Amino acid sequence: VAVAEDVTVDADSGGHTDNRPLAALLPIVLRLRDESWVVVLKALMTLHRLDDNHQREQVINEMFRTLKPSGRILIHDTGDTAFYADVLRALGAQNVALGAWEWLWLMAARTITARKQG
Repeated sequence: VAVAEDVTVDADSGGHTDNRPLAALLPIVLRLRDESWVVVLKALMTLHRLDDNHQREQVINEMFRTLKPSGRILIHDTGDTAFYADVLRALGAQNVALGAWEWLWLMAARTITARKQG
């Protein structure tokens, strides 16, 4: 039986499953210790639903802070994905890559991947 070494937290952007915004989990994420996760995944297009780029940047900062050295981040969103990539680069992320735009639920979306140095 496989056992997960890491547990992930996520909240829905509203309407898909639990109707709880990502911001509802931010206090919990802030209490996580630095370098907690091997992989941080943010999918289902939640970041673009936050009020402004300052909030988006805060969430990406926390994703990166809690990432273990050599850990990976994957964000899939419809928002300003180039901005997300710029934030990751400013944090020192390596191998920041923007995937090709694709259509998801009649909305254009793409994936950003990055790795924390380690």
